Amino acid sequence: MCIQSVADVLNIISKQHGAFVARFSGAAFMLTLSGVTAGEAEQLAEAVRKGVYDLQIPRDHYEEEGVVTVSIGGLQKVPLTTDRTSEFIAGSEKALYEAKSSEKNQVVFIE
Repeated sequence: MCIQSVADVLNIISKQHGAFVARFSGAAFMLTLSGVTAGEAEQLAEAVRKGVYDLQIPRDHYEEEGVVTVSIGGLQKVPLTTDRTSEFIAGSEKALYEAKSSEKNQVVFIE
Protein backbone atom coordinates (compact mmCIF):
# COMPACT_ATOMS: atom_id res chain seq x y z
CA MET A 1 0.00 0.00 0.00
CA CYS A 2 2.76 2.45 0.91
CA ILE A 3 4.81 1.87 -2.27
CA GLN A 4 1.66 2.17 -4.38
CA SER A 5 0.73 5.48 -2.72
CA VAL A 6 4.22 6.88 -3.35
CA ALA A 7 4.07 5.62 -6.95
CA ASP A 8 0.72 7.37 -7.41
CA VAL A 9 2.24 10.68 -6.28
CA LEU A 10 5.18 10.15 -8.65
CA ASN A 11 2.88 9.36 -11.57
CA ILE A 12 0.66 12.39 -11.03
CA ILE A 13 3.50 14.86 -10.55
CA SER A 14 5.67 13.41 -13.31
CA LYS A 15 2.80 13.79 -15.80
CA GLN A 16 2.33 17.41 -14.74
CA HIS A 17 6.03 18.09 -15.40
CA GLY A 18 6.50 15.92 -18.49
CA ALA A 19 8.81 13.48 -16.70
CA PHE A 20 9.18 9.75 -17.22
CA VAL A 21 8.98 7.67 -14.03
CA ALA A 22 10.05 4.06 -13.47
CA ARG A 23 10.61 1.84 -10.46
CA PHE A 24 14.36 1.37 -10.24
CA SER A 25 14.75 -1.19 -7.46
CA GLY A 26 13.00 -2.00 -4.21
CA ALA A 27 11.59 1.27 -2.96
CA ALA A 28 13.67 3.39 -5.36
CA PHE A 29 12.18 5.20 -8.32
CA MET A 30 13.82 7.08 -11.16
CA LEU A 31 12.44 10.14 -12.91
CA THR A 32 13.98 11.47 -16.09
CA LEU A 33 13.45 14.91 -17.56
CA SER A 34 14.69 16.59 -20.67
CA GLY A 35 14.60 20.15 -21.87
CA VAL A 36 14.08 21.70 -18.43
CA THR A 37 16.11 24.06 -16.29
CA ALA A 38 17.76 23.07 -13.04
CA GLY A 39 15.15 25.12 -11.22
CA GLU A 40 12.31 23.24 -12.89
CA ALA A 41 13.89 19.91 -11.94
CA GLU A 42 14.21 21.05 -8.34
CA GLN A 43 10.55 22.17 -8.34
CA LEU A 44 9.49 18.72 -9.51
CA ALA A 45 11.59 17.03 -6.80
CA GLU A 46 10.18 19.32 -4.13
CA ALA A 47 6.62 18.65 -5.36
CA VAL A 48 7.24 14.90 -5.03
CA ARG A 49 8.77 15.29 -1.56
CA LYS A 50 5.86 17.43 -0.37
CA GLY A 51 3.25 15.23 -2.09
CA VAL A 52 4.43 12.11 -0.26
CA TYR A 53 4.67 13.95 3.06
CA ASP A 54 1.17 15.39 2.63
CA LEU A 55 -0.25 11.86 2.38
CA GLN A 56 0.67 11.40 6.07
CA ILE A 57 1.21 7.65 5.65
CA PRO A 58 1.97 6.26 9.14
CA ARG A 59 5.31 4.47 9.46
CA ASP A 60 5.32 0.77 10.22
CA HIS A 61 4.84 0.34 13.96
CA TYR A 62 8.15 -1.56 14.10
CA GLU A 63 10.01 1.49 12.84
CA GLU A 64 10.41 4.96 14.25
CA GLU A 65 7.43 7.17 14.93
CA GLY A 66 6.07 9.58 12.35
CA VAL A 67 5.03 9.43 8.74
CA VAL A 68 6.64 8.11 5.57
CA THR A 69 8.94 10.62 3.88
CA VAL A 70 11.18 10.47 0.84
CA SER A 71 14.77 11.45 0.21
CA ILE A 72 15.46 12.61 -3.33
CA GLY A 73 18.79 12.78 -5.08
CA GLY A 74 19.27 14.04 -8.58
CA LEU A 75 21.89 14.74 -11.17
CA GLN A 76 21.67 17.90 -13.25
CA LYS A 77 23.62 17.36 -16.43
CA VAL A 78 23.27 17.92 -20.13
CA PRO A 79 24.09 14.55 -21.67
CA LEU A 80 26.93 14.21 -24.13
CA THR A 81 27.06 11.53 -26.81
CA THR A 82 29.98 9.96 -24.93
CA ASP A 83 28.06 9.65 -21.65
CA ARG A 84 26.86 6.25 -20.48
CA THR A 85 23.60 5.62 -18.67
CA SER A 86 25.53 4.07 -15.79
CA GLU A 87 27.27 7.43 -15.18
CA PHE A 88 23.90 9.14 -14.73
CA ILE A 89 22.70 6.44 -12.37
CA ALA A 90 25.91 6.61 -10.31
CA GLY A 91 25.65 10.39 -10.04
CA SER A 92 22.02 10.21 -8.99
CA GLU A 93 22.79 7.53 -6.41
CA LYS A 94 25.55 9.73 -4.98
CA ALA A 95 23.10 12.61 -4.61
CA LEU A 96 20.53 10.27 -3.03
CA TYR A 97 23.13 9.06 -0.52
CA GLU A 98 23.84 12.69 0.39
CA ALA A 99 20.13 13.37 0.85
CA LYS A 100 19.69 10.32 3.08
CA SER A 101 22.81 10.94 5.15
CA SER A 102 22.11 14.62 5.85
CA GLU A 103 18.57 14.23 7.11
CA LYS A 104 15.42 12.45 6.00
CA ASN A 105 12.83 14.17 3.85
CA GLN A 106 15.45 16.07 1.82
CA VAL A 107 16.12 16.96 -1.82
CA VAL A 108 19.75 17.08 -3.01
CA PHE A 109 20.94 17.77 -6.55
CA ILE A 110 24.52 17.59 -7.80
CA GLU A 111 26.04 18.67 -11.08
